[in-house]
Order: sequence, then structure tokens, then C-alpha cells
Amino acid sequence: MFSLCSSHCGRFPGVSRNRTVSIGYRSWSVASCHRVDDSAVGCGGAHREFPGRHRPVVEGFAAGGGTVAARSDGPDAGSIRRTQVFSGVGRDRVEHARFVPPLPGDLLRDGLTQWEQWVRKPSSIPSLVTMALAHYQFEALHPFTDGNGRLGRLIALLQLVIAGELRFPILNISSWLERNREEYQNGLLNVSLTGRWDDWVSLICAAVHAESLETAARAMRLAGLREQFQARVRHLRQNSAAVAIAQDLIGYPMLAATYAAERHGVSYQAANEGIKKLVELGVLRQRLEGRYDRIFICDAVLQALEV
Repeated sequence: MFSLCSSHCGRFPGVSRNRTVSIGYRSWSVASCHRVDDSAVGCGGAHREFPGRHRPVVEGFAAGGGTVAARSDGPDAGSIRRTQVFSGVGRDRVEHARFVPPLPGDLLRDGLTQWEQWVRKPSSIPSLVTMALAHYQFEALHPFTDGNGRLGRLIALLQLVIAGELRFPILNISSWLERNREEYQNGLLNVSLTGRWDDWVSLICAAVHAESLETAARAMRLAGLREQFQARVRHLRQNSAAVAIAQDLIGYPMLAATYAAERHGVSYQAANEGIKKLVELGVLRQRLEGRYDRIFICDAVLQALEV
């Protein structure tokens, strides 16, 4: 992954300069404005289909129906938008907007369909470059009233998994992009205005590289904690609930006795005794006072995840 980040930030073949369509005083781009070579050679490892195989990545893309997770209220939340939106002006008028995506209707649906077909199609383009291109195009289409950024970053992560670059979806570039929000937003806009891709691809590669290092460091911290927990329960019976729970804490740092009993296949009483022992050893603490439905947390794991 690190070598990919460092080697694919330069110019790349097969992508032509985009054309833009003016709306008011600003411009936008759609997926069909870019032509990428049609070679069918896989890249970045074995090519795998998106979940659902022959279904849209997000159910209802082509038909304009279906829903995805979004925070917006109202009947259109999660559906392909039916109204025009724009961004970067607060409550100001659209002619002052920083960015105006395509009008709703056939143009938006067709652009989204073409985008999805291109994302699914095997290509000789390096996987990180493909991810950067697809992410820009998705954000330029802005197919939903809300949640486009979150969904676009999730799709970018899944692209790396499907391309074989990641075994598990553990790389989250959102935090880096949030810390560099202005540069990220300017990068999106500059592609629309100039059709120049190099800086945008370099930005996404920088995000992946930085978060890859952080994810690896976080994994090492969690592995170290797991060893510490195992050392603390080494004197206990190895098939006890306390030992099983301790070994699982890096994945489940918050739990209740009911859940622990179900997960580890022990009785509620055994799970409760195991948790009690871990509290005595300083591994867990009770989150809130009370006797029923008590939640216990492992502060060390939560701190390792937040660093």
C-alpha cells in the first residue's frame, strides 16, 4: 500500500481533460465527461465484484429508487435527489455558490449509472488512481441530498478491499480529509475548473499513506494491549469466562454481562463473574452506577483507538 501511494501520484495515461457545463456562475462535471481507457486488465490484485454482484452498489441507483443511510430528514432522505442542491454559500443565492452539481432527473441518473459501470469494470489503472477518480466523480455528481461525502469515502474504502489492496475495511481516510478539509474541497473544485488530475490524485494518495501509517500504529497498540490483558489473567483458569472476555476486548471494549454470555457461550452468572474479576484486575470498569443492565468499558482500548 505504501509503495502504491508513493508511485502513483504523477501523471497517468487514459484520462482526457474534462469538459464543464456552466450553471449560473459556476460549473460542474459528470461521470460521462471523462473517458478512461477500456482495457480489461485487473489491477492491484485479484478483481472482485462489489457485494451483490449484479446489483447496484447502492440499491436503486439506476432506477432512482431505494435508500441509503443519511442524516437528512424528510421523505427523500437516502434517495437519489429530486431537487437541485448547491454548496459553499450557506443560505446565500445559488449564483454565489461555490459548486453546483448536475440537475436532478435523467442527466443525474445517467451519470450515476455510467459512474457505477466504470467503477465495476476491471481496469489497468492502478487501484489508488481509480479510487481517486471515482471519488471525485461521485462527489461531482452529488447524487443524494445529504451524506454524499460519507458514502463517497465508504465506497473509496470498499474499492481498495475489492481490488485486493486491503484484506479488511480498516483504513479510514475521513479523519485525514477532515483535518485537511480546505485542501480537500479545493482539490475537488480544481479538477472541475481545470481538468487537471495530478494534484487531486496526489492528495488522495497522501491521505491513504498517512492513514495507513496511523492504522498500522493503532493495530500495534491494540496488539500490545491484548498481550497485557493476557498477562493479567494468566493465573486464572484458561477456559474461564474472564480469560475469554479479556482476549476479546480489543474488538469489543464495551460490553454487558448478557452480551458476554451470549458471545462466549457461557451462563450469565459465569459472564458476570468473569467481568467482576476483570474489574478487580483493573482491566474493566463499570460505566454507570446501578445493578441492572450494567455496561462495562475498557478505557485502555478506547484510548488506543482515539490516539
